[in-house]
Amino acid sequence: MTSSSPAPAAQPELDEALLQRAWRMLRPPCWPPSFVETMADPLRSQMVHMFARQLLRSAAAPATRDAWPAPAMPAAPRQTERRRPLPQMATGAVDRKRAAAGDRDDD
Repeated sequence: MTSSSPAPAAQPELDEALLQRAWRMLRPPCWPPSFVETMADPLRSQMVHMFARQLLRSAAAPATRDAWPAPAMPAAPRQTERRRPLPQMATGAVDRKRAAAGDRDDD
């Protein structure tokens, strides 16, 4: 019985210079200070390898970004509508909020 699963994609070759570049770009201050110490830790080593593969893929990708359409220019800001000023209250009008708060002018 044969398995007809697709063959895994070939992993790109990672050289020492690419791994060290990935380590320098990825390394936070809490990591060991040397590349060798970092690569001795299995989790951090795997993170460096994954980032190096990402760098390799991004460098190998065709530079078609210039061929994409340019982003649309933002529209000119719209003029805000000028609102008419609210009519001033007549001097004899009752201010219901002040009346509800118990605020009296005769104090």
